Amino acid sequence: MATKRQKDAPAEEPPRLTRTRSEARERIKEQIAKGSEILHQRVNTEADIDMLSGSYDKWTDFNKELLRVLFSGNRILKEYDRHRYISYQMAGGIREKLRYNLELTRGAIAELESLEQRLDLIPEAQILPVAAVDRVGLHALVKLLNAFHRVARQLRFRRENRPTLEIQDEYDVQDLLHALLKIEFSDVRPEEWTPSYAGKSSRTDFLLKNEKIVVETKKTRNVTSAKNVGDELIIDISRYRGHPDCETLVCFVYDPEGFIQNPEGLRNDLEGNSDSLKVRVVIGPKLH
Repeated sequence: MATKRQKDAPAEEPPRLTRTRSEARERIKEQIAKGSEILHQRVNTEADIDMLSGSYDKWTDFNKELLRVLFSGNRILKEYDRHRYISYQMAGGIREKLRYNLELTRGAIAELESLEQRLDLIPEAQILPVAAVDRVGLHALVKLLNAFHRVARQLRFRRENRPTLEIQDEYDVQDLLHALLKIEFSDVRPEEWTPSYAGKSSRTDFLLKNEKIVVETKKTRNVTSAKNVGDELIIDISRYRGHPDCETLVCFVYDPEGFIQNPEGLRNDLEGNSDSLKVRVVIGPKLH
């Protein structure tokens, strides 16, 4: 009996560059060079092999994050992952373990080299200039953050005493902000990974993928926490300089009780521009 023909799965769209071709080529070449450094590590003992393996893991994790940033879709990332299909004999001992780690690194380098060679064949997506991103994405975000307190206050008053969201800590700020971000931005990603800083890794509050903006939230609880906000954000700014998809960091400090005595001074201390990161600080509501 003839079977009903299954519908073909929709074809995956070809990848596109989401950064300029010159930037993509430069970043890929940097990672190829770092892979070569891993290959030239001295290996004499099993501890050295473990160190080699750790270097490979950190390097390839960054490579995958970078490819997610540079290209749309998942095809490029899948192609890169082909290098992991290498047989490994568990009973092979130290020599087999060394061979396996070196082959993984060589395979990953080969995939990056292949990608770099055919980069001219991959079309660029429409990339807005930085000025346009600032006008559209950043302006909309700051406007939304300035309205945050009005929305939070309105939520307190519901008909028939129905339960509502009380903003008591940073988790409550994040929950409400996540919903509000959906109004203006199509691709809002909570808790994106950031590289380690001073031995510790962190997670951002929100990444606005298309705008390349990270939003970090803080809520003051008392005078002491308000005094610590500046130091915490300085550490956060240092971490986000290593995030491959963050060009602008927006720090939203929610201070409804007015614990921050000099919000303008805090803003001036933290805001600024550099080649790698732009920082904007929004402190709300404006009580002073």
